[in-house]
Amino acid sequence: MTQSRYALLLCGGLFVPSVAASGLGFWEWSASATALANANGAAATDATVASQLPAAMQGLGESQVLASVVNYQVTTDYELPLMPELGYQTTDPIPSMFAVHRQDQWSFGLGIHSRTAADIQVPQIRYLGQAEARLKPIVVSVAPSLSHSWGAWSLGVGGEWLVADYQLTSGDCHWLLGCRGWEQSGRLSGSSFNLSGHWRGDQHRVGVLWRAPTQFGNEEIDLDLPSMTVLSHSYQLRNQWQTHLSISHTAWEDRGVRFRDYADLFGLLVGHNHSWRVALGADYRWREWELRMGYSQEQAVDRLGGWDSRWRLGLGRTLLGRWQWDGSLMYERYAEKQQQVDPFTVAIENQGLAVSTSLSYRF
Repeated sequence: MTQSRYALLLCGGLFVPSVAASGLGFWEWSASATALANANGAAATDATVASQLPAAMQGLGESQVLASVVNYQVTTDYELPLMPELGYQTTDPIPSMFAVHRQDQWSFGLGIHSRTAADIQVPQIRYLGQAEARLKPIVVSVAPSLSHSWGAWSLGVGGEWLVADYQLTSGDCHWLLGCRGWEQSGRLSGSSFNLSGHWRGDQHRVGVLWRAPTQFGNEEIDLDLPSMTVLSHSYQLRNQWQTHLSISHTAWEDRGVRFRDYADLFGLLVGHNHSWRVALGADYRWREWELRMGYSQEQAVDRLGGWDSRWRLGLGRTLLGRWQWDGSLMYERYAEKQQQVDPFTVAIENQGLAVSTSLSYRF
């Protein structure tokens, strides 16, 4: 099962609540990002753009702060030979925060959000010598960004301070003697950066972002996070309608999270192949209201492949002129997996539901 924890650096302290997420990559940063499948970076819909596409911050028009929380529920079913079907479920909140300050041709941003987060539970399979295990690598990005514009063109650069908390609970198993448990945990940090460019016309917005790979670790864990390239486009159909498209490529092959004392039997934490993601979104504004919808497909990175699908719907309302409330729903269904672990076959199925809400203020 895929779950997650989220750490939030705020007011000089590290706040770490329990959360749930859906995979090594996490895209549900705010209610608008969830509803529009995070395809809206080129449109600079709100302050989330500080991390989506820093070069597009100029398109926000005004300075803004935004706080968001996503309530994520993930259900996983394991079908194991000689054992009853096992099901797991978790529901927890995931907070995030973004801010953008505009000054002439310069824009300054800050994003605090989950970049890579997983809390994976693997059932005990005694006849394979597999103890029950929980693996919790959590990577939070604290990301300042800067952009400058020349007419319709903008360039942006962002830094990332990555804070990783991890915990591994597992054991050593013997067919006759059973399993004996043990645990590892700790915290470490690393860094990365990103570069972006943006062009805005009367109706079209185009942006591209490249995020650098990074690797850090210690004697218990190695985090090898991949590079990512994102191309996004937004089109203003009329005054009320806007569409969004995003295509991204993440170089997950042979990269991911490795616990040195745990054999990843099902290949859940390290990519077997690179991953493509295609996301579509549309929003319609009527007076103080805004309706959003989106859909995304993401290529699974494990050796069994397949595509994970997510359907999205959102609603927003302007309050008192400068306040904005947004809410959204997202339903996800993962490609069903059948892992051959000789001489047995293990079936794994995931699905999830996210409810997001955000509040922002323009000044």
